[in-house]
Amino acid sequence: MLINRCWVLSALNESIFKLQVMPMQNDMELSSYIEQQKQTRKKRVFAVEWKGRKVWVKQSEQHIQSVWHKLGDVVASITSNPLFTSTVSEGGVAALKDEIRRLQALRAKGVAVPAVLASGDDWFAIEDAGIALHHILQGKQHKYSASEQQEILQQAAYALAKLHHNGRWHGRPALRDILWNGFNIVFIDFEEDLAAKINPLDCMVRDLFLLIHGLYRYLPEDSTLVMDVWRTYQRNAPRDVWLATCHLAGRMGWIFQAARLLKGVGGHDVKQTYATLKFLRKQAE
Repeated sequence: MLINRCWVLSALNESIFKLQVMPMQNDMELSSYIEQQKQTRKKRVFAVEWKGRKVWVKQSEQHIQSVWHKLGDVVASITSNPLFTSTVSEGGVAALKDEIRRLQALRAKGVAVPAVLASGDDWFAIEDAGIALHHILQGKQHKYSASEQQEILQQAAYALAKLHHNGRWHGRPALRDILWNGFNIVFIDFEEDLAAKINPLDCMVRDLFLLIHGLYRYLPEDSTLVMDVWRTYQRNAPRDVWLATCHLAGRMGWIFQAARLLKGVGGHDVKQTYATLKFLRKQAE
């Protein structure tokens, strides 16, 4: 059974940010098993069963920054808009090791991220940490009622607000990277080092914008759930972040008008962008 309404979230103690399962030992037996499994697995990220529990394995991958990513960085610099900043890391083993360090540092600070159970030269393994928010909204694996969805999304807003209040950020909080484990929200996928390109406030603004943008992929434009998420975040986050997010949306007038004209014929990204900007610009009024 889900916890009570999220209007009590601010009264909850810090345990809301800690995982409910104890990390497994980083032993040679698990590492050896994963090395064997890697030989037959073709996907970069795959799951294995280990002693009755699901474990996710992530392997290194070399990324290539295209001309479009570089152009995005130029536009971001000219317009002072962090949303255009490319977040494609160069990947490889170094990026994988950096992600391990970020996960361990965040967990040490009490942020709910999965425990790193084992690692090798070009991979690491984490515990299964729950169901992704987009699956909850789609009703995959389990049908969640409207009130359950509301509570879980408000938990997500509170978790992101708390992360920002502690001076930290995710970098790209897509709904697939925000999990619900039955008790609280867990963040995954900290591969991108956004702070190497933009300042902390812009990192947080980007987080909030992308969270709202992600919700509109699965929710209608008039959904009250988005307002619930916004108000929960607003009550618990640094004021500067949500004000700067509204201000940014207000400066994106030409994008808003273009999205408005194209939303009937454009794809999901156009519709999401229009709905997101419309919502945020209204909050600035």
